[in-house]
Amino acid sequence: MARLREHGEIIACTPKCLGNDRLHDAARAAEQENLLNRPSHHQLAQVLPVGASMTDFVAVMTTKYWRASGVRLGVGFMDNPPKELRARILSHMNSWSQSANVQFAESTSDPVVRISRDQSGYWSYIGTDALLIDKTKPTMNLQGFTMETPDSELCRVVRHQTGHALGCPHEHLRAETIALIDEQKAIEFFGATQGWTEAQVRAQVLTPLPTNSVRANTSPKRQSIMSYQIPASITKNGVAIAGGIDIDPLDYEFMAKLYPMPRMLAAAPG
Repeated sequence: MARLREHGEIIACTPKCLGNDRLHDAARAAEQENLLNRPSHHQLAQVLPVGASMTDFVAVMTTKYWRASGVRLGVGFMDNPPKELRARILSHMNSWSQSANVQFAESTSDPVVRISRDQSGYWSYIGTDALLIDKTKPTMNLQGFTMETPDSELCRVVRHQTGHALGCPHEHLRAETIALIDEQKAIEFFGATQGWTEAQVRAQVLTPLPTNSVRANTSPKRQSIMSYQIPASITKNGVAIAGGIDIDPLDYEFMAKLYPMPRMLAAAPG
């Protein structure tokens, strides 16, 4: 989630990415978890550069969602923060369960989500990528969070990073938003912060979602908790595009489609 410098420049959330040498491993893990993670031929046809490797681009475009039958992820805290802080963080993580079949519970037995506070920034690996991370390493970082951290900050940061942990990329790929971004500056920015090639930046940031995509059925959601925080330095008008401060109704609706609640069994006649 974004933080602001004193002069107002956004420090963008930069989800952790596996190195290019692990893209194919990540794609395989994602497809094993949920076959729907594999991109369609239509999606690939929209963004595949001339002469590019189809295999490589499948790996880049593979999504990282968990299986739709329900998500139960253990959460470990790597530096043993106070019990009260752990409870506050877990409470915000489980806010997504209001609409979706997801649950996070503290665990000391091989937790998939491992939270640190001593590294730089706010970040998380995306969805199933966490399965490939060394079990001694964090999969999410909440820099400097303590019991003194305002709940408003916990809310927006933890809920945003948990959206990433559930497989959600940034909410940014709509034509109206992309039109505000300076392409060359974006290519340079994401190359420096994410290590992406120009083709990857175009696929991940500069290509609008198909109009029939489940994530493209509304007007641009710049107040979504998952909105990409675009720094002013890469927009055409020099104005930053800030993200939302809490989960909005459309976020809940989208997550409910990804991880639908089990149907309630009809009550047996008395």
